[in-house]
Amino acid sequence: SKYGHDILFRYYSGEERQPEQVPYPDYQGYYIQLADRISSTQEGIFLKHIKVENGKFSLNFENKDDKLKNVWNDLTAILAEFPNAQIKSGNCEFTGTKWKQYLADKLLPTTE
Repeated sequence: SKYGHDILFRYYSGEERQPEQVPYPDYQGYYIQLADRISSTQEGIFLKHIKVENGKFSLNFENKDDKLKNVWNDLTAILAEFPNAQIKSGNCEFTGTKWKQYLADKLLPTTE
């Protein structure tokens, strides 16, 4: 895929929601899920926290569905393209460039 995922929003264990049914820009508490998995799952990628403040965009999300690995990787790759992107995963912190490199080769960067 070059980002060709058919995704929808939902609440926990809820029905599908089209993007226009979700209050922009407050997506907190929603999940994104593949359209064909809505009826067979309860979760998806959980949008835990979203904030825009002082020109900075901050978001915290969690993958709660192992079948969404490709969606997750594409989502994080898109976010890594933002200028001055900082991506935190567990106790690791990446620049956007280093995150894209990690997605490509699956090797954690070393510190020197």
